[in-house]
Amino acid sequence: MIFVDFNKSFYPLQAIKAAMDAYRDFVDFRLERGKKTTRVVFKKVSEGNPEAIKNEFSNYVLFLTLTKQKYD
Repeated sequence: MIFVDFNKSFYPLQAIKAAMDAYRDFVDFRLERGKKTTRVVFKKVSEGNPEAIKNEFSNYVLFLTLTKQKYD
């Protein structure tokens, strides 16, 4: 199972959801909210290398978090 955990104190849920929306054509996601983290589970990746897609997705969430684009 491929997943990535985002620390709630740094990564806004809106940024994660915006990234999930941007990647929805490539990945079937599941979102899990924990006490300190938000976990994004990659249930199915339709194209490309799943690990590479996960890394690019994580970078995009970071970009959205730092620039506050597309979810403000």
